[in-house]
Amino acid sequence: MRPVSFSPGSRIHRLLRRWLLGGGLSLVLLPAASLAASINSAPSHPADAPVVSPTQSVPTGVRPLRGPPLGQSSGAFEVEAADYPSVQAVLGLAQHLQVLLTKDLPWPDFTPGVIRIQLVPAAQAVFSGPYLVNTDSEGHHTALIRWGPDTALSDVCLALARVTIESVATWHNATAGNKAPEWLKLAYGKLLEAETKPAIVDEFAAQARRQPMLSLRQIMTAENPSADDLPLLALNSYWLARFF
Repeated sequence: MRPVSFSPGSRIHRLLRRWLLGGGLSLVLLPAASLAASINSAPSHPADAPVVSPTQSVPTGVRPLRGPPLGQSSGAFEVEAADYPSVQAVLGLAQHLQVLLTKDLPWPDFTPGVIRIQLVPAAQAVFSGPYLVNTDSEGHHTALIRWGPDTALSDVCLALARVTIESVATWHNATAGNKAPEWLKLAYGKLLEAETKPAIVDEFAAQARRQPMLSLRQIMTAENPSADDLPLLALNSYWLARFF
């Protein structure tokens, strides 16, 4: 009898990976099962070259706002900012995130511009933290990103992943947006960051060697992590997605 192969690249491994990542989003609709296993595998570099090249436009800094904010739409995404370089840079990141997501999850038939991203000059931001995701009465999600010279690429990627995955969940179930698994949002945020800045993968690997790995239960059942817990949870979520 021919043995079944679970090695990376095999048909069984591809099906298992798609099932697990797709199942992550389905957790917004079904009660989470009890998971007690732990992750302890050594990661490797991605074989494919990044699609999005690093750009100095992320971020461009705060520029004087002399009129209405500039906006641009592409497919499901709409980005609004004070200048076109910022709009185009973040819109490019959002489009590449869609490419990453559609490798593992079905992409909904979104209304154009339904996923909104606003780059708010740091001096004008009235929210705390690097970003905030709001939901209106119709269930549309908007990411407000604090935009300035100190804006970190990692924060932009996490904000895009959060608003996109919550929008995908809402498309499937009107009340499911805020219940999308935390680890899935963090994982795709870090995956997007790694694709945009490949050298960061070495830093992720070094961090993983220095810090204890969380159990699978801790990763997949995390909700509303504090600022202190977020970096370790995001790192573990990234490697879990890479393992799948």
